Amino acid sequence: MEPFIYIIKSITILSIFYIIYRIVLQKDTFFTANRHYLLAGIVAALVFPFIEYTKIIYKDIPIITTTVEDSPMVMVTETVLQSPSEPLVINWWQIALIVYTVGVCIMMVRLCIQLISLHKLISSYPKTYSDGYTYVQITDKSITPFSFFKTICYNPNLHNSKELTMILAHEKIHVRQRHTIDVLLTQCLLAIQWLNPLAWLYKKSLEQNLEFIADSGAIQEVPSSKEYQHTLVKVSSTIVQPALTNNFYHSLIKKRIVMLNKQTSRKRNLWKLGLVLPILAIFMYSFNVNEVIEYREVPNTPENAIEPSSERISILEEEVPLTKNNDNTNDSVANNKAIATPNEQKQFTITNTTTDAYLKSIEAHFAKTFKSTLIRFSKVNHIDDQLVGFEFQTKMADDPRFFTRFSVDNAANFNPFNLIPIAEHEILMADAKGAKIRFTPEQSLSTFKVQETMGKNPIVVVNGKVIHSDSNTISYETDQGILTVLPSKAMALYGAEAKDGAIVINDPNYTTKVNGKYINTPKTNATTNNTIVAIAFKVRITKNTTDAELETIKKNLKENHSVEIDYSVTRNNNNEITGLKIKYKTAKNNTGNYTVSGDSPIADVFIFEDEDGYTGIGNTGSSAEIRERMEERQALLQERYKQMEELHKERQEEMEVLEEEHKERRRELEERVEKQQEKYKERLEIHEEKMEERQKALEERRAILEEKREEMSEVRQKALKEKRKALEEKRKVLEEKRKEMHKKHLKSAQVVHGYNTNSQRLFITSSPTGIITNANNGGVVTNFVTKETSNAELKNIQASYAEDDIKFSYKGLKRNNQGEIIAITLKLSDKNNKTSATFKNNNEAIPMIYVGYTGNQ
Repeated sequence: MEPFIYIIKSITILSIFYIIYRIVLQKDTFFTANRHYLLAGIVAALVFPFIEYTKIIYKDIPIITTTVEDSPMVMVTETVLQSPSEPLVINWWQIALIVYTVGVCIMMVRLCIQLISLHKLISSYPKTYSDGYTYVQITDKSITPFSFFKTICYNPNLHNSKELTMILAHEKIHVRQRHTIDVLLTQCLLAIQWLNPLAWLYKKSLEQNLEFIADSGAIQEVPSSKEYQHTLVKVSSTIVQPALTNNFYHSLIKKRIVMLNKQTSRKRNLWKLGLVLPILAIFMYSFNVNEVIEYREVPNTPENAIEPSSERISILEEEVPLTKNNDNTNDSVANNKAIATPNEQKQFTITNTTTDAYLKSIEAHFAKTFKSTLIRFSKVNHIDDQLVGFEFQTKMADDPRFFTRFSVDNAANFNPFNLIPIAEHEILMADAKGAKIRFTPEQSLSTFKVQETMGKNPIVVVNGKVIHSDSNTISYETDQGILTVLPSKAMALYGAEAKDGAIVINDPNYTTKVNGKYINTPKTNATTNNTIVAIAFKVRITKNTTDAELETIKKNLKENHSVEIDYSVTRNNNNEITGLKIKYKTAKNNTGNYTVSGDSPIADVFIFEDEDGYTGIGNTGSSAEIRERMEERQALLQERYKQMEELHKERQEEMEVLEEEHKERRRELEERVEKQQEKYKERLEIHEEKMEERQKALEERRAILEEKREEMSEVRQKALKEKRKALEEKRKVLEEKRKEMHKKHLKSAQVVHGYNTNSQRLFITSSPTGIITNANNGGVVTNFVTKETSNAELKNIQASYAEDDIKFSYKGLKRNNQGEIIAITLKLSDKNNKTSATFKNNNEAIPMIYVGYTGNQ
């Protein structure tokens, strides 16, 4: 039972996590948080059922000091491990455990096979290592890209370079975040909870969330999220993926694209992850808290002695105290009720008036109160609403089945006793005189029997006749042997009036006196060799008659009345007779039989012999009625026999016709199946041919596309080289023209007159007027900045001036769409002089600017 409790708890915890995820968390974009949540659900489902808390409740019980020797109960060791009279009990829990274990083994073998096949696939191809990843190119199989731990497998022939870049980015996310561990954990969970449909849905949700994580990470590394989504749709495939791997071609492509385009959830919604905590707390408190009741024994004083409780027990109507006066037991204990101590310790009283319903309520109380302490009352026997026999059985701790602890065997008068549930695996049995016996798992499995004694007023039966008297007592005188019949057996033979037992006298000489008078005996039929005494008798068999009582009746009829009977019975779960078959044979060789069967218990059946020597069996004691019924039944049986014969012939003919029809239908079905198989083969062959043609066409088209791609690549490379060469030549020509123009400008600047440089060492101007040579002061050095001057040329001017300790700098450089300078600020400085100028004209290109210095120091 313990393994099933663990499985049920584990399934419940996993279901709590899954339901909250589906209702609350699935629509949010907290993919990483959802991953941790789902992993926590798996760990909780595997670990939390083992966590238990103990709550101790202390209760007081009185000490019963009376010794066992005062008790009328005697220990008789009948069986140690198994009672031979107990029926074979099928342990359905054990069968269910075997079925579950077989399922777990199958799932584990399946997992091992998947791991081995995946290892063979990866190890069959060469590997390349780069940036901590292992790449395996599977070129001869149409396989989808997947990752397993640090290994990424793909077929490069099925994708172009752009698609492959996006696919590898996706798989690298799986590898970096170790998603394979999540997949393996779900497989282990499925092995344990293979019978839980929510576990399979849980696995699916976890794998989908891993794909969401990989998709959201991959779009951060690819050029365009739209192209990535197009790739998802374009390369979606129906090829079967290897198990235990993270695949790019995952199902539910539409949902993945929806999640990629979904607006990021607000962080304040993370509180939803905590919804599972209060539900888990309620579950743990409800099912993982063991209440342990510890009992403290206190002296048996009047304050705490066992007495009726003032509080009603829900399963009963009232409480009746248990008396210690054996003479008035049946009067004082009129009904069966539970007795509780003032501290609410329950105990149950069992007497002759105990009913089946009350015994069932005691069993239910133990099942509800304790986890692994169960009791059962079996072989319960009532005669005239009096409890005369039962077996008390227990199943504690790891017992494989119920074991009999004590029994009451056909005892019409036994002392009442109490059953007190002390604690888990401990039961106390105490009788009215204070004797007690404790039942625990460590106790040897012996059987106790309650002895039965004769009552005060047994009846007297002489030659099968019950002697009635007007007085309460009957006296008898006989020189014959007497047979003392205990109350339980006497009640089975002579009814409720024999509740105190019976004194049976068989007197063929008719010398017995009862209350001082001779008893008239039945007639005697004599022969030369022996004498057969036909004694009138009547024996009753009820629904509660036990097998032992039937054997007593059989023995008594043979010994006292020369009637031999054979019988067989069928009983229901309450040990009541529902079917009875009896055959009898008298001393006069008269025979007969009686059969009754059904789902409900039988009515009382009588075996009797009247004064005329007629022996019969039936539901009444009247021989005339029995004879009439027997004749009617015989006629009815003959009529039924004829009808059965006619019906049998009709059915035989119908069966022959049906057999022919069945054969014909079978032939038609076989022909139809053959035609279907032929059509299927033809269709399969046509389909295979078409598939081969399509495959060939696809390969040819792929080869043509590959050739065109290579040709286009070569053409593009060649055109690019030629274009680069032409641009280089053009750049050289432009450079030469610029240099030549610079020389011309410099030459013209050096011959310009009208500007005296003696007064200013440095100059920046857009007009050459006034710039003159001054050979005496070292001449004039001039450079030009035009609208086409490049940044590199400005750097060259800066470097050339630095050689003469002149610092040239510029800022605020702006160009238009044609690359022309539209704004610039120039600055010249040396140790003693500096000058600057800004040129800007409403987004128009700047004029030619003259920048230079004279030879003056």
